[in-house]
Amino acid sequence: MRAALACASTILSLVTVAASQAAPLDDKIDSLLALEPLRGSSWSILFSEVDGPLDYAARDADRLLIPASVTKLWTTATALSELGAETRFTTKLASPMSIDGQGALNSDLLCFRGGDPAFEIKSRKDLGGPALDKLADGLKAKGLKRVSGNLVICTGRYERTCGNGVWEMGDLREGFAPAVDGAGFNSNVCNVKIGPGAAEGDTSVVTFDPPFAQIKLINRVLTASSGNDSWVEFNVTPCRDELELTGVMARGDEPQYIWFPIQEPALYFGLAMRDALARKGITIGGQVLVRDDQGPAVSHTLLEFASPPIAELIATVNKESDNYVAEYLLAAVGVKRFRSRVN
Repeated sequence: MRAALACASTILSLVTVAASQAAPLDDKIDSLLALEPLRGSSWSILFSEVDGPLDYAARDADRLLIPASVTKLWTTATALSELGAETRFTTKLASPMSIDGQGALNSDLLCFRGGDPAFEIKSRKDLGGPALDKLADGLKAKGLKRVSGNLVICTGRYERTCGNGVWEMGDLREGFAPAVDGAGFNSNVCNVKIGPGAAEGDTSVVTFDPPFAQIKLINRVLTASSGNDSWVEFNVTPCRDELELTGVMARGDEPQYIWFPIQEPALYFGLAMRDALARKGITIGGQVLVRDDQGPAVSHTLLEFASPPIAELIATVNKESDNYVAEYLLAAVGVKRFRSRVN
């Protein structure tokens, strides 16, 4: 799929150039479709004027095929047009009170998320470290040591959506189909490891990475004697962080892994943020809460944190065929175009 998406992106670029230069495309398209990674694939291509009779390029244009991830090209082109290449998503940290002389914030700490999909466990190139670690560093530099109240994540005009309505039901349990909203962390997925128990008849040993993910686990995977075949089946409950496991793990077998699609992204982000703050020596006295609105008015802005520019996010979508970032870009277009809560 990535090879097909890259090829489609290249063809689209060629057509854009050719349209401005009136250059023939047939040979260039044929050379791309003849590449080794694309052998055996099927294509239906048509580039035409919207309001005119001119076709710039066509290959089996009447063949009906499902566009699949090639539609990301239109998503990203729309985001580029509507939002602008240099636009960045902003996350704001604020509170109704200021930090006192002892580093205490005697109120809630509010985090206003603005659709940034670039908070990952892995290091970000432009920051030299994970984004949440850098955000926590910024708050520490402001003198913050402890929050007496809650950490409140506000998702603003973004509504949570659990899967795309045109996907197949089986897709909704996969890691490439997490729920999305104005907040997000680690592509809204959690890596689940399932290994055999200590003795025959024990339930399997299940661990979450990251460990703070709040997933309700229903574990019906039993440990069998060595030599048995290991197998694991799983079900995900849409819009709820609930994972049901069934199957058998034989003693001595290698663990199996599931890429679990997080169903409550804002909570997941809040838990990840609390963890990042704790590692920097900043404690939260209350709970992690989520508000699915724009939150209360606050008088003290503590920190604003920006995403990479949209052009870089688009490059990730088109190179990696990234569903998660594509969904966030599409939601941001909806927020700008309709100026209301969207999913």
